Amino acid sequence: MMLIALYRKAMDNNMANTRESVGIYTFLNRGGVTVGNKIVVGPKINGNMIRHYIFEKFVDLAIEHAKAHDGEYYLGLTSTALIKEGYRYPDKTPKVRYNGNWFFEKVEADGIEIHGVGKVKVQNGEIVEAEDVAATNGEELVKYFADADVFGYLIPSKSIKRTSILHVSDAVAVEGMIFQTVHARMKVSDEFEGLIEGGAKTQQRMVKETASGAYVGEVAVDYARLGLTEVVEGNTYRKARVISDSEYERRKKILNLAVAEVLLNPFGANMARNQPLTHLLDALIVVVKNAPIRPALTPPQYPDYIPKSIESVGDFIDTARDLGYRAKVEVYVYNYPLSEPPEFVKVLTTPEELRKELAGI
Repeated sequence: MMLIALYRKAMDNNMANTRESVGIYTFLNRGGVTVGNKIVVGPKINGNMIRHYIFEKFVDLAIEHAKAHDGEYYLGLTSTALIKEGYRYPDKTPKVRYNGNWFFEKVEADGIEIHGVGKVKVQNGEIVEAEDVAATNGEELVKYFADADVFGYLIPSKSIKRTSILHVSDAVAVEGMIFQTVHARMKVSDEFEGLIEGGAKTQQRMVKETASGAYVGEVAVDYARLGLTEVVEGNTYRKARVISDSEYERRKKILNLAVAEVLLNPFGANMARNQPLTHLLDALIVVVKNAPIRPALTPPQYPDYIPKSIESVGDFIDTARDLGYRAKVEVYVYNYPLSEPPEFVKVLTTPEELRKELAGI
């Protein structure tokens, strides 16, 4: 199964992705998309940033989902997912993301053992006990830990890696403008520091770019690889699904809800000062089952991408069946008027309808 989500999203007054700073000036990323025979250039948000936001939400949702089930529950997250600092900065003390209790060992730099949380015990909506589990190979990483399965991993010392099942494009504003925001920071002057109580404060002027516009992008998930290990043993390449059906459904639901968060809500850098005003303008979600191929969809920088893509999906269904696949395709359209939608299309009008449909796919 594969899920493809195309979207147009208004994000106003955002600093979602800066490129560099030169002196007191901070630049936003820029990118371009092709519309007809022209290239439209505008502010851009890196796909890597969007992917990291999905990762953060995936972990948060998995933890809260566990807390909603009193008794024993399989959480299955690596210490990398649960620690805010420590796995990137080995000299710092690792910090647990939620309640500050130690449940696991720190990840070793050589990658011999990857620790994390397996089963947890929940009482009255709080995690009170957790099982420390360790993976020593790629198959165990996928089996034990949902985040390693979904987002991939790389252990260079053991030549073990897994590419993510989540594919995220950059988001580029096709109708956007860049503005300059000037603000001042109060700084203690070096020449007075330590001589005068509290130091002498001077004003430091900063100029940062912000952007407003309609951003377009794509998020795709290859669910055929969820819970599937791709292991090389000697000269043999082997594939095997190592999670249960119920665990497959749990991981899929949590990931789909994390994708919904990206579509519906603000994200980006400098959220404390520049949380963008966000509105999902429209979206097209296509779910393909029982076929290893995907329809050729019209990208969302074209105003008519939704009806054009629906037409392509109709042709794709016939083609896939002609090629011998029992293809089943579901299409969800958000906030776009369709006079007579085909039977495989469901029209959604509210954000919560979109969230519920994604959770149930």
